[in-house]
Amino acid sequence: MEAVLKRFDEIRTQLPNAPDLQRQLKQLEGLVADSKELFEELVEQLCSGEAPKLISDGVKRRWASYVEETIRIQSPALRNSGRQYLDGNVNDFRARDAVHIRSTGPRIRRLCAERAHAMRLAHPEQVELIETQHRRRRNRLSARKLFAKAPELLKSLKPCWAMSPLVVSELLPPDKAFFDVVIFDEASQIVPFEAVTSILRGKQTIVAGDSKQLSPTSTSFFATKDDEDEITTSDDLEDDTFDAIDETESLLEAVKAVLPGQGVRTLSWHYRSEDERLIAFSNQHPELYGRRLVTAPSISVEPPFKYHLVEGALSDVTGKSPRGEIELTVHVAIAHLKQRPDLSLAVIALGSDHARNIQNEFDRQAGDDSSIALCPPGRPDEKFIIRHLESIQGDERDVVILSTGYGPREIGKLRFDFGPINSDKNLSGLRRLNVAVTRARKRVEVVSTINPYQYDDNRLNSVGVKGLIQYLRFVHSGGEDLGDLSVETVPMNPFEQDIYDSLREQGIEMVPQYGVSGYRLDFAVQHPDSPGRFILAIEADGASYHSSETARDRDRIRQAHLERLGWKFHRIWSTEWFCNKESELYLAKQAVEEAINAYKEEPELPQPEPEPELEKLVSFAPEKQGQEPSMPQLASIDDYGTEIADYIIWFCSDGILHSDDEIFEAVFTRLPFTRRGIRIANRIKDEINNLRSIGRIA
Repeated sequence: MEAVLKRFDEIRTQLPNAPDLQRQLKQLEGLVADSKELFEELVEQLCSGEAPKLISDGVKRRWASYVEETIRIQSPALRNSGRQYLDGNVNDFRARDAVHIRSTGPRIRRLCAERAHAMRLAHPEQVELIETQHRRRRNRLSARKLFAKAPELLKSLKPCWAMSPLVVSELLPPDKAFFDVVIFDEASQIVPFEAVTSILRGKQTIVAGDSKQLSPTSTSFFATKDDEDEITTSDDLEDDTFDAIDETESLLEAVKAVLPGQGVRTLSWHYRSEDERLIAFSNQHPELYGRRLVTAPSISVEPPFKYHLVEGALSDVTGKSPRGEIELTVHVAIAHLKQRPDLSLAVIALGSDHARNIQNEFDRQAGDDSSIALCPPGRPDEKFIIRHLESIQGDERDVVILSTGYGPREIGKLRFDFGPINSDKNLSGLRRLNVAVTRARKRVEVVSTINPYQYDDNRLNSVGVKGLIQYLRFVHSGGEDLGDLSVETVPMNPFEQDIYDSLREQGIEMVPQYGVSGYRLDFAVQHPDSPGRFILAIEADGASYHSSETARDRDRIRQAHLERLGWKFHRIWSTEWFCNKESELYLAKQAVEEAINAYKEEPELPQPEPEPELEKLVSFAPEKQGQEPSMPQLASIDDYGTEIADYIIWFCSDGILHSDDEIFEAVFTRLPFTRRGIRIANRIKDEINNLRSIGRIA
């Protein structure tokens, strides 16, 4: 049809071609033989001078609309897929999924309790052994021998054991696979030969870790003391002479090398950073995460960075661990602890000497100052810490102060040696930098004598050093300058463009494709009086929505994560947009107005959760079902019929997993006998065993 219309346009103004014109009209009439009205309408549009392309596109839209309407009428599922139906389905799924997740803990606890109960019944000799060992004050069996003698019961009572590889070797016998699954966390910090003894204790193994962070060294995660008050240092105090030859292959890399592709999974969701710019450097760097992480943007355009450039006298800014940088780092830390005690804080130094000097200066200045709280209210596990980059992996805080500790050797002469950062073997320097710059949830502040814009990129030959200078520029620019790691612009598709143009015509200011990671908001709506604050996320069910692998990802996790970061959320469904555009525009405008009305210029600081009251911590036993059966007072145990069984069923109706001894005691106290003869004991035990065998009691 488009070709016919184009040919018609070419010949309609040329009188000698009238026969050709007639043939084209006949051909056009044949194409739309089923609709005389459409043929007349097309001829009228052609005669009015309308462009053939516009006419053809209009016919295509009408045809597509007709086909879509026909399919919708024939399919009940599609016929009902309006906004109310779609929103209802999504909300129902989110509610059910949330209930499922909340109930998972109790379900697992119940399953573990049932298993432990079954093991107690199946292995009474192990029960007796453990109770005997518990009563003893001396000459107890070692943990290794006790586990060897009562493995089933111990595993059922404690189904999940957390141990280091060394403790596994000391505690568990080596003769069999005692556990169904062995899970290694922080596997990039474990050398393979230390893991073998743990692998032998399980039937399956799961290895989890980040190959872009530290690999095993003498100062790695599993080689340091877990002491909040100590600064762990490397064996070699001269960081400048650090050599990556100390590193070895990790368990994570060893397993990845031998597993097929299907045996390796990458977790892409990143939750720690509340502003995705905090992870943007690592996410964009091709030698780190290569834009594979899924992050969510902040509701504020204010940068989560601050750069403190240290300047001063020659003696204060030159050399390793310059005095001026130490003092400014401590000043910034103390100011934060006094002004924002609700936010946890960590200081990370690139060198161990520098970390030690900062600690000493902090102790000298802070002393016993009672106005300085070292941890936020209600969060004692997030105490203020000073670490160097070799010992910070595994920690995270709301705010991180990064102190470089490498001043120029003399004024005007740039430094190019930054200790372990310089090492490019196995990219160890870049991986160390990655650990340091990804510890913060809310903000990073850099204290340094380094002006990163004085460096010539052509002289940055080390991957680690270039990464350090790039990161310092990124922070210095307030999260704008990523250099050759810059984020690519993502164009809008026609559907998104139509939404953008239509909402802009309604006076709604917004930023399309907002974000810096692979996942971006379709539209971020700005507050009309405060353009630096975003008040609403508008998302359409376009390509990014349908590219999600699961309904949980697209309909719950993504929206829940945005709401956790302070976003309000509005969805535009494509079917509704095409069929009821005016209504969708009205709903979108209404959502924007509600978000404006709910906006607060200064959001209230989150208050720490109050300590739970003692009364709230008391748990109450579930109630038994029905009335307690009466137990007749008969002369002999043989005179009882179903009364004992009825009482046992009632006693176990509370759902608690009662042991045989508990049931026996409950029944015996209701009988008129004072002595526990063999006939009485056997009768009660027979009733218990019979009820268990037929499934009347658990």
